[in-house]
Amino acid sequence: MRFGIAVYILSILFPFGMASGQPLVTGKVYAADTKEALIGASVSLVGTAHGVQSDVNGAFSIAIGQYPCALKISYLGYRTRQISFKESPKGSVDIALQPLEGDLKEVEISAKNNPAYRIIRATSAA
Repeated sequence: MRFGIAVYILSILFPFGMASGQPLVTGKVYAADTKEALIGASVSLVGTAHGVQSDVNGAFSIAIGQYPCALKISYLGYRTRQISFKESPKGSVDIALQPLEGDLKEVEISAKNNPAYRIIRATSAA
């Protein structure tokens, strides 16, 4: 019983990611044009299924198994970037993503020609 309590307390004090000794890459993802943080940007370790999302400040922290490695950073409406690391970066890494331009066209939505309205009117009149 005491052993179980000790293990529980140690697991709270030393989270598994930190206790495992894996190196971390930390940084911030932001829009290159506006310098605003990109909330929920995807940061993944290339060649693995391991990934994280940036927080409300654009900050992220991802465990790296070993160097060299590469990170893939993506966000809807922005160009995906891949950044390679030969060794642990000194300090935090700031990553600017360029917006995609010209890929989205204007869309007009009109309720006049929706065939569902004709069907609904026909069934409600009956």
